[in-house]
Amino acid sequence: MPIYSFVCQKCQNLFEIEASFAEYDKKDPEKFRCPKCRSRKIKQTLAEIFFMKGNKGKNNIRCACGG
Repeated sequence: MPIYSFVCQKCQNLFEIEASFAEYDKKDPEKFRCPKCRSRKIKQTLAEIFFMKGNKGKNNIRCACGG
């Protein structure tokens, strides 16, 4: 499941939210809020994303992609 990075525009807290693509599209106000101050004034930030491919630790490929 994708992990999205956010910054709270109220308290400047940096945090991540794990959400499916459907949850991200809906932006559920209970899930997409700052965990520190509970504000819904959050802004998505760019972050590195790591993908793992392989089975049981064999042939893992790590790819860091900047957005």
